Amino acid sequence: MQTKPAYTDLIAAIARYVHRHLYEEEPRINLPPLRSFDTLCASYYQIPAGVLERVGVMVPESEGSRRYIFTCEPDQFETITSKNEMDGCAYDTVVMAVIELVEFTPRPNLELFEHLAALNICLPIGELPVDRVGAENVIAVDQTTLQNRRDVRANGVVWTIVGNAPEDPPFLGEDRIAFQWTKKKENYDKMFNSWSILLRGSRGMDT
Repeated sequence: MQTKPAYTDLIAAIARYVHRHLYEEEPRINLPPLRSFDTLCASYYQIPAGVLERVGVMVPESEGSRRYIFTCEPDQFETITSKNEMDGCAYDTVVMAVIELVEFTPRPNLELFEHLAALNICLPIGELPVDRVGAENVIAVDQTTLQNRRDVRANGVVWTIVGNAPEDPPFLGEDRIAFQWTKKKENYDKMFNSWSILLRGSRGMDT
């Protein structure tokens, strides 16, 4: 049985993902370029940004801004989170943020999947036959082919890695991961309807 991921590990995984893939520099008129996480006013970005803000890892670029900036370097994510953990959102709200990144962003990484697998929210497909791709609850991130698939064992779990199809964008050269949601995800889908309220909740809700 896998160990439940620590609160700080989940936060750090979210922060690392945002820093690597979504933290981009934009030009500004009569001002230096600004590197920020633009949430695009989309819930799947607003939730991770809100979770990171609550522990002091990110702050809005200005009051009411949809763009967020990091308050520290990546090697300080765990330290800052540990210091401010009791000011953070509830554990399940942080889990919901991980799910949003996996489900709605173009290049979720293995670290995020491993945390969700440890919580039994998703399962690695492993030996899933090609003809099962597209079945209910099965996400094959490569929608065109599994010809370049290979299985990778990480922490005792076999993940199916799917290579980019030639016509697909490079996604920073990363592979895709095929996986399956479990019934447990339905609980978080219901939580999503109250995401803005949950972002204002606290670790005290974890009792």
